[in-house]
Amino acid sequence: ELDTIEQGVRQAVAGNLKGVLSDDQYTLRFLRYGVDGVTGCIEAPPIPLPREVGLLIEAIAPTQELADTVISLARSSALHQAFPNRKATAGNLAFPFSPSDFRGGEVFEFALYHLLDTSGMQMTFKPELISIGGC
Repeated sequence: ELDTIEQGVRQAVAGNLKGVLSDDQYTLRFLRYGVDGVTGCIEAPPIPLPREVGLLIEAIAPTQELADTVISLARSSALHQAFPNRKATAGNLAFPFSPSDFRGGEVFEFALYHLLDTSGMQMTFKPELISIGGC
């Protein structure tokens, strides 16, 4: 499943960075887009992997050069990560960007602290679920 693949990539990156960066000195984020977004309505669900997924990997590190190294290791590890029922070692991935790695610039941590009196506000923010298209 995707969690196992992501964990394998994380372990490979950490192993390659041993002695260079510790785990708490960089961040790897795996963002999933469109899980079974194309064929999800017309085919039976796969077990345990989806048929298609857009996986964006983001690396944050103390310097741009270190972030470049982290994302390079993550990309390479993802390309060669084993998964159940893999039929080939090539052609399993497509890149949404060219070049595949790009610099996003500085990253800032946003922190907001404010107090709000919530008495009498039970329905101020009414939850609502809207389904658009799909199955």
